[in-house]
Amino acid sequence: MEERINGSMKKNKRVVNNNSKKSSSAIKKYFAFYKESIMRKHIIFYVLSMLIFFIFISMLISNTDIKNSVKSVLEASMENDDFFTNATLTFKSIFTQKIPLCAIVIFAGITPYAHIPVLGVAYSIILAISAYTCFVSTDSSFTLILACIGCIIQMFGISLDIATGVHYCKLSTKKYKYNNGGYKFGLNDIKKQLYETRKDEKKLKEIEKKMEMENKKLEELNVKVPYINYVISFFISVLIVIIGTIISSF
Repeated sequence: MEERINGSMKKNKRVVNNNSKKSSSAIKKYFAFYKESIMRKHIIFYVLSMLIFFIFISMLISNTDIKNSVKSVLEASMENDDFFTNATLTFKSIFTQKIPLCAIVIFAGITPYAHIPVLGVAYSIILAISAYTCFVSTDSSFTLILACIGCIIQMFGISLDIATGVHYCKLSTKKYKYNNGGYKFGLNDIKKQLYETRKDEKKLKEIEKKMEMENKKLEELNVKVPYINYVISFFISVLIVIIGTIISSF
């Protein structure tokens, strides 16, 4: 009986060790993928998002007319406002807006050529409005600073989604070209038949080399889409966005 229990325990340990090794291997592969393929894009989109955010929030703060109108609207809507209501709204926004947004931005890259994920930078405008609303509701500089920190953290997560989505779009475009660029009888085939008829060995070798190069270029478009890395990007970005959202709501 004891031998059976020890045997099952050893088996479970082996399973756990194998799973942990697989997890660590996937994470290592992801960071190698991040560094090689999306890190530069991530930095560019993050800087661009922050630039848009600070331009819009500075415009809002400097306009007193907007402040007065927003304040009057907030006063009318915040009569029953309390901590639990704010917490409920925060978690509701995480599950109904933030998480779906992260998924949409990444997997919009399935559309070839369009680069739809780039539109995610526009979310910086929504974050600027959100931070400004927090500032107006409390009329506190500390609240504004805290809201801006939370929004900056969120933009880091969203810009990771944008960079991942753009990479996905690039591969989708290659796959589309490969699937629609298969063998077609063309001018090179006619030339090849003509040179074969004439027995022109020199020209025949040239055209065969040219056709070989074209086939090689076509095969380079037959890329493998790293869906596991995209899913890891999604979960990392969701975690970052949740942290930023909670900080912004204080």
